Amino acid sequence: KSELYLKDDAALNAYLASSAVEGAALIPASDEPPITGEALEKLLLLFAGAKEAIARNAHRYDPALLTALIDLPPLDVVQLQAEGDVHPTLDALQAVLNRGTLGTARYHLRFDPATDSAAASLVSVRKHMGEEFTQVLPMGAFESGELRPLREVALALHGLVREGAQILRGNKS
Repeated sequence: KSELYLKDDAALNAYLASSAVEGAALIPASDEPPITGEALEKLLLLFAGAKEAIARNAHRYDPALLTALIDLPPLDVVQLQAEGDVHPTLDALQAVLNRGTLGTARYHLRFDPATDSAAASLVSVRKHMGEEFTQVLPMGAFESGELRPLREVALALHGLVREGAQILRGNKS
């Protein structure tokens, strides 16, 4: 009989992640070597860290917007500034947010580049049931602030899973 004492949620997540990846593998695409062991555990912990950051900041930023950022390429200030007035990255994010059915919130996103008086920011306007809610997300929060885990997981996961991807656990896929 063995006992294990975990001091906080981070330790619990690390323990659960190490248990979850035992005998598991992620095959990112057909004919590619599987991701197993510590590498798979690292991906799982990055994802858990991003979900924790979303939960921690849900009172400040729209959780639907933050969750959508995980599945897309990470937002990059230099790239957004180089794109000028047309932002394919933001258009893709906006399309993901607006794919709901009738009665769900509609989003409009824009990038405000840095000026002498303000830092670069992502401006989100959410319209739902006649109400309009505007949020300003500083891009610095994704680079080094409280939303950095979202950027890290987006960097790790972007382009990882492709055609023919599989998850294996034991003898099951």
